[in-house]
Amino acid sequence: MVTICLNMIVRDESHIIKKTLSNILDKIPISSWVICDTGSSDNTPKLIREFFAQRKVPGKLYHDQWIDFSHNRNLALNRCDGMSDYILFFDADDRIEGTVDTSNLTHHSYFLKMSNETHSVTYYRKLLVRNGLSFKWRGVLHEYLEDKYHDTGTINSDHFIISGRTGSRNNTCRKYHRDAEILATAYHQCKEQDLMPRYAFYCAQSYHDAAVQDEKNRSELYSRSIEWYLLRLKLSGFTEERYFSLLRIGLIHERSGRISDAIPFLLEAFEENPLRAESLYHLARIYRSLGKNNLAFRFAKMAKEIKKPIGNFLFLDNVIYDNWIDYEIMVNAIEIGLYPIAYHSARELLTFGTNPSATSKATEIINFLISRSLITVVDQDIIKKSTKNSV
Repeated sequence: MVTICLNMIVRDESHIIKKTLSNILDKIPISSWVICDTGSSDNTPKLIREFFAQRKVPGKLYHDQWIDFSHNRNLALNRCDGMSDYILFFDADDRIEGTVDTSNLTHHSYFLKMSNETHSVTYYRKLLVRNGLSFKWRGVLHEYLEDKYHDTGTINSDHFIISGRTGSRNNTCRKYHRDAEILATAYHQCKEQDLMPRYAFYCAQSYHDAAVQDEKNRSELYSRSIEWYLLRLKLSGFTEERYFSLLRIGLIHERSGRISDAIPFLLEAFEENPLRAESLYHLARIYRSLGKNNLAFRFAKMAKEIKKPIGNFLFLDNVIYDNWIDYEIMVNAIEIGLYPIAYHSARELLTFGTNPSATSKATEIINFLISRSLITVVDQDIIKKSTKNSV
């Protein structure tokens, strides 16, 4: 049986650590653990020792001075040597939903599926690696695992690692401001050029997230975010970051009332990655808001032709693929008199949709089409669903 060592860095996580560890051990067969505390002022270390003693799982607890994420993660990683076949990296405020199948591990490393609390966004992180190899964490923040072997599998079992926001690092209203400042400094002082694109991208992300939370300084923070996204576009590296930068610039311009500035970036996002439909959906939504329903319908139809991507795509917006593309086809088709198409999209939403607002609108439209005799062939099961939803 393959053995797995749990590897973590923690600080001041007493409010969640036992729940997190219990969740991990309930989902994954952990045989040992190495956890490094980076300066807790609470009883986090004591709780860790007590938990594993009760579960009778051997391991080691270390105390280290905090330097930065890659430095401290590498200290923790190196101490796992010889303790297991594989190493599982985990954050204290994350949790596992579903089942992680570790019964047939053969690759040097594995991606696990990540999501947010609402399951609206998915992405992949390399969190499980073979022990004894030369893996190395890089980056002062938003660190990543350097892998020279390129023998990576994906665990596609029915699971998600939910990225939490309840850890001690999130217990400040200025978290994203601080992160942006750290990443900006790291970028300007960076001596390793291959890290610069990542620093620029996540600096932009941090300014964006700070703007969402800070209404008073939102305009200034959005402007800084755009500056860093534009800088990221000048650099090479992970193409998904380029796509997402173009998408985000377009959406920031839209939120700021600059529609004419938004549209070129959304178009360019699709040109950058035609395997993703989010930018086309947003174009459909924007043109509908402008009363240009024919254009909106065409962009929504283009988006529908793109299958929901599978694999290492950055921050994939599930709700768009599962609900809002059909929604845009439906509401725009009604406006331009394409009633059978509107009915078909409404039926798709009632059958597969997950968003209550979208399915409620689908019910409304189906009832409208039936009451006006605008469609002739109707699925009786859909009539039952629409009747039930409208009660």
